[in-house]
Amino acid sequence: LGSSVKWEGQAPAARCGQRQTMAARKFGADRRPVGLAALLLLLLAATSATTAFIGARSGPVNRGIVTRGAIQSEAAKAAAMARPVEVMVKVDGQDSPGGIKVEVKKMAPGSKVASVAAMLPLGLLITQSEQDAGVFVVEDIRAGGAVALGEANIEVGDIVHAVSTSTPDGKKGVIPVSAFKTVEDLSEAILGNEDGEVHVVIERNEEAASQASSPISWMF
Repeated sequence: LGSSVKWEGQAPAARCGQRQTMAARKFGADRRPVGLAALLLLLLAATSATTAFIGARSGPVNRGIVTRGAIQSEAAKAAAMARPVEVMVKVDGQDSPGGIKVEVKKMAPGSKVASVAAMLPLGLLITQSEQDAGVFVVEDIRAGGAVALGEANIEVGDIVHAVSTSTPDGKKGVIPVSAFKTVEDLSEAILGNEDGEVHVVIERNEEAASQASSPISWMF
């Protein structure tokens, strides 16, 4: 019987191999769509996870990042604080028509420095900082003094950087407060203006003073 079976021109082994090949192709064709679907699902899941991860990092994490602009702004403020401000004080008896140049190192970046003049008595209560002995600040303005009468624009909280005084030979000069160890030394220099006119170099930080609990607390 085995010899009478015909395979239509093909050997039994070849016929068997053909059937196996066709079966393998059919099996592969059946699995290919399943593999593509699984791959698409994996890609979608990975994309969703990446999006969720990026969304989580774009929230509170980025809020604490210091930008380059903020760093440059702080550096500019520090540089402005380090540079002294020049103020010209015009006093009588000086050969220079522009006055005496005084260099002031400001206590705050947004403050303003000016030179004012008034006649004695000024009517100012000036105190010395406990944290920094070289800082003198206007604590009160007394009624009846030149400042209270409007002769000079001086306010509570202003920092005194320099004052005028008379020299032994009768000339007037300007002394920075760094030369004074106590308030008494500063008062003596103010009273030393023989012509009665006192020039005061002050610094005022209006924005900080308006937000402080007291007019003089911003600089301590």
